[in-house]
Amino acid sequence: MSLVMFHFIGHLSVSPLVTWNFIGLGEKQLSLEIGDTVHIQETCDGKGADWECTGYTRINVWIHSWTINPTQKSEMPLVKEVTTTLREWGSIWKQLYANKKNRVVQVQGLMWDLMEWRSQLLSGTLPSDEFKELKQKVTSKIDYGNKILELDLVVRDVNGNMLDPENASVISLFRAHQDATTKINERIKEEQSNIQTDHSVISARIQSSPTHSLYVFVRNFVCRIGEDSELFMSLYDPNKQTIISENYLVRWGSKGFPKEVEMLNNLKVVFTDLGNKDLNREKIYLICQIVRVGRMELKETNTKKCTQGLRRPFGVAVMDISDIIKGKIECDEEKQHFIPFFPVVAENDFLHPLLNKVTASRGDSGGQGLWVTMKALVGDIVQIRKEYPHLVDRSTVVARKLGFPEIIMPGDIRNDIYLTLWAGDFDKYNKTSQKNMEVIMMVCDEEGKINSICLGAGDRPLNDYRSVIYYQVKQPRWMETFKVAIPLEEMHRIHLRFMFRHRSSQESKDKSEKNFAMAFVRLMKEDGTVLKDGLHDLVVFKGDSKRMEDVNSYLSLPSTRYVDVHKTGTLSRSSSSVGGLSVSSRDSFTISTLVCSTKLTQNVGLLGLLKWRTRPELLKENLEKLKIIDGEEVVKFLQDTLDALFTIMMEHSQTDDYDILVFDALIYIIGLIADRKFQHFNTVLEAYIKQHFSATLAYKKLMSVLKRYLDVSSRGEQCENYLRTLKALEYIFKFIVRSRMLYSHLLRTINRTVITMGREHALIVSKPNAPPLPKAIAHYSPLRDLHLDVENYTEAAYTLLLHSRLLKWSDDQCSPQFEVRSCQTQRQLKESLYDKIIGHFDKGKMWEEAITLCKELADQYEMEVFDYELLSQSLQQAKFYENIMKILRPKPDYFAVGYYGQGYPPFLRNKVFIHRGKEYERREDFQNQLMSQFPSAVRLNITTMPGDDVRLSPLQYIQCFTVQPVLEIPPHLKNKPVPDQINNFYKSNYVQRFHYSRPVRRGPVDPNNEFVSMWIERTTFTTVYKLPGILRWFETTISPLENAIETMESTNDKILTMVNQYQADDALPINPLSMLLNGIVDPAVMGGFAKYEKAFFTEEYNLQHPEARDKLDRLKDLIAWQIPLLGGGISLHGKRVTDDLRPFHERMEECFKHMRKKVEKEYGVRDLVREREGEKRRSTRPRSVLRSFRQSVISICSLQGSECGTPTKPYPDR
Repeated sequence: MSLVMFHFIGHLSVSPLVTWNFIGLGEKQLSLEIGDTVHIQETCDGKGADWECTGYTRINVWIHSWTINPTQKSEMPLVKEVTTTLREWGSIWKQLYANKKNRVVQVQGLMWDLMEWRSQLLSGTLPSDEFKELKQKVTSKIDYGNKILELDLVVRDVNGNMLDPENASVISLFRAHQDATTKINERIKEEQSNIQTDHSVISARIQSSPTHSLYVFVRNFVCRIGEDSELFMSLYDPNKQTIISENYLVRWGSKGFPKEVEMLNNLKVVFTDLGNKDLNREKIYLICQIVRVGRMELKETNTKKCTQGLRRPFGVAVMDISDIIKGKIECDEEKQHFIPFFPVVAENDFLHPLLNKVTASRGDSGGQGLWVTMKALVGDIVQIRKEYPHLVDRSTVVARKLGFPEIIMPGDIRNDIYLTLWAGDFDKYNKTSQKNMEVIMMVCDEEGKINSICLGAGDRPLNDYRSVIYYQVKQPRWMETFKVAIPLEEMHRIHLRFMFRHRSSQESKDKSEKNFAMAFVRLMKEDGTVLKDGLHDLVVFKGDSKRMEDVNSYLSLPSTRYVDVHKTGTLSRSSSSVGGLSVSSRDSFTISTLVCSTKLTQNVGLLGLLKWRTRPELLKENLEKLKIIDGEEVVKFLQDTLDALFTIMMEHSQTDDYDILVFDALIYIIGLIADRKFQHFNTVLEAYIKQHFSATLAYKKLMSVLKRYLDVSSRGEQCENYLRTLKALEYIFKFIVRSRMLYSHLLRTINRTVITMGREHALIVSKPNAPPLPKAIAHYSPLRDLHLDVENYTEAAYTLLLHSRLLKWSDDQCSPQFEVRSCQTQRQLKESLYDKIIGHFDKGKMWEEAITLCKELADQYEMEVFDYELLSQSLQQAKFYENIMKILRPKPDYFAVGYYGQGYPPFLRNKVFIHRGKEYERREDFQNQLMSQFPSAVRLNITTMPGDDVRLSPLQYIQCFTVQPVLEIPPHLKNKPVPDQINNFYKSNYVQRFHYSRPVRRGPVDPNNEFVSMWIERTTFTTVYKLPGILRWFETTISPLENAIETMESTNDKILTMVNQYQADDALPINPLSMLLNGIVDPAVMGGFAKYEKAFFTEEYNLQHPEARDKLDRLKDLIAWQIPLLGGGISLHGKRVTDDLRPFHERMEECFKHMRKKVEKEYGVRDLVREREGEKRRSTRPRSVLRSFRQSVISICSLQGSECGTPTKPYPDR
């Protein structure tokens, strides 16, 4: 067919599905109607979409060959019906405009609903129950519309499908017609009572929902910058002059497109968690702050000499969206809005104050600005993903509110800390002009920086944050907000460090600039509470730039002015020097923080209750204090507080010491929720009772206290909490009923668990050829399905592998129990199973196993059946090998779970199992899931085997703790230079032994050297088979000397691994290597192995432990081997270190020089084997200069009567 051009100018989303009618009148124009589908089979080279920066979009599509299907054959019947209905209604709708204008808006609303639901049906993302529900809504809407338009009534069955008159009896048709008429008439009455001519219907729907969202699609950014830029979009309250949402960051390139090309036409964000209080704000703006990334001055012409990568203020764009977000304007998601851009004029035009100037005076933007489409959505992120899947899909970024939503549902776990660089005041000191101040913020622990800073929602985490630079401004006001996301378990170790640096516009000068001051703040206080919300005036320290990077030089100092400084009394504005740093009296720096965490509280009293196990002696006091804690803090942690109360009740089931206190705390919480201020938390409490409450025996305690209160009242005695109890009675009874139901369902739960685990037990402990084939196969399929249901792809693959092992590579016919459709022979069935197994191993990231099966398949195709075509299709190993080397595989944690007590079935009773966790699964989450399966079980907080009082108890007890897998390197990898990506896999896979270690004290304690008396008690668990499998366990212990040997081995291995990593990748940051090496060689930091020498290398220890001579020699050998490893690391560090770290490196070299001299004198010289020049390599991949080596096992022997000793030049493996 000749070249045809489809040229359409108008408001159209680029999609193969036509959403607007178009009549083609020109020679090269194509007439299309709504619902038509254009199949573009081929496009001409060099042709494509031509974008113009106007309010609408012009698209030129060059079609080489095409076909049009008014209705696709593959469409489901309901979609066809919707399409036909829309066409029919569309024709009538145009006629209504002339005759019945009051019907126009009504029919338009019906059509919009049908079009939206049609998109949901076509998306294919709805689960079956939601699809069924949507189908009922669609058919109901069609029938209602047909009725009011006086069209034929469609008669349907109970599932909403149209009845075929040819296959239905007259009576059934009549009854179906009667039912349909009744339903439609009821619907018409309901609609007539609700119809209003204005948009108050929309507002009413919005007001009735507690949560709201705003969908924004960035279509284009038109601005003449010439450099890269960052667009920070957020919601803003102009009256309070505060940003109320996270930023959505768009990185825009210098050529007028997004920096990441794949984001073109995909810049979508939904601002969520907004509540009715937000909608009641007088004004809400959508703002965009634009930061230029490049030179200090755009007017600089000699760009080669300019410092690059500086973040400079450029301007803002502001739009009033109050009417849109409040529902006063029904906003079409396809309508484009232009948001004008206003540039920074002067250096003291800070971006945040500029917003207020712009809103006060509207000027001419010269056509520069943002083009966006938007739509107000009702509901939280879960709801809107269901109701608007065509808008909010997986690629849509979610920007949350700065603060909590008005309702926090159980299970909504959040741990976000928002930090705002507020303002500063910096003296110019000896400079002639003010500094060009840049603030560099890092999230640090005691060892280095952590990737946990997010500039905007959906953006990748960064190592550090660099502020906008205001040129020669003494008092910069940044007002820059970003998020710090840190795992809960790491919070207590984390602090924020701020470095201050002057930036020069000339690159040559800028290189010599160093950090001249610093500040820091811890995120958690000593009492365990998190940093308070609000402003923090930080102490600014001055000193050597290297010293400021050393956490040991400042972490013990106060971080904030006034409170901390006054409290400690160690610093003041006139202090000269502490720890090598001095307080700068002429500089100030202010930040603000906002903590949005459902796990970290800022209230000491609430923390004491949530963490009651740490101070059980304060439990009564903390329960009584709950009543004076601010209600907002309590409802924020509603689930955790209720969990704590019922756990206290259940863990003290043998006594009533805390029953009344817990009951009173419970009615206090219920009373809080009954208060009008917190009444929207009623749904949260209901959800908790139905979905999260699991205390099966709580009903006994609750009824006991309730009866006690009623008895006291009936005797006419005064009961302080009687009235509160009556008000809370509804929810007290709901807890009692739910608890009783859980208890009655307990036996059924146990029975199901018994059956499931029994099947798994039978499969794993039986040899593949032991059971009869039909019986084995009957076990495999349910177990495989069980694994696939919870996405345990690796376990599903191993289950199918057992099935495949029962088959042979032969053309024998399958036995009846093996028969599968399209597979007649055992070879065909085995090939089919292998394909599935390889797919499951691929999903489970077990590529080593997949490769083994691929090789076996290839061998069959090449050597047995000579099917080279299948051979070429089956060679997937290349992809799997590449995945092993390039894709990060998180190491799963392993958990030891003990089921103690006589309440369990025999195969669980008093036994321990090892469980393999999912990726990134924390022990707390795993344990909560475990407890939900056994709701009446009591959680044990010990890691040792419990006594007979627990083991013989009629109750159920669960013990859960993390264990460490023991690495078993495969024989074919031993003593070879194997890349870390390969070795790391075996650290958590193909493992059969697991350790749990805990320190114990034996003998007298030496206050000067704790290592002398510190033993490590180790429990070793060994599984019958490599995981998954049933386990047996036994206990052993290791001495302090053995502990020291393991520590030295671990340290040496860590040095070697890191040096190899740095040799293989020049892009790695130098800091982790610096901290590792310095922590070993600098006596001021760690002390190295000196304590081992004092503890073990003495006459007294030799006399007391004559049997430990071999181990002492082993420890000495490890110390000697550490020297060449450190030497290689320090040499590499010297080549990679930057100029500003050179003094630090020189000090490290000096320390190492003394250390090496001492060690080589005491323990001998060790050398690392280097690559031999003539060695032939099997591959071209780069190898480390430092070869992996096996540390020699020193054998003590008598050499012709000479004294035994450690050889000074042991020969490493070659």
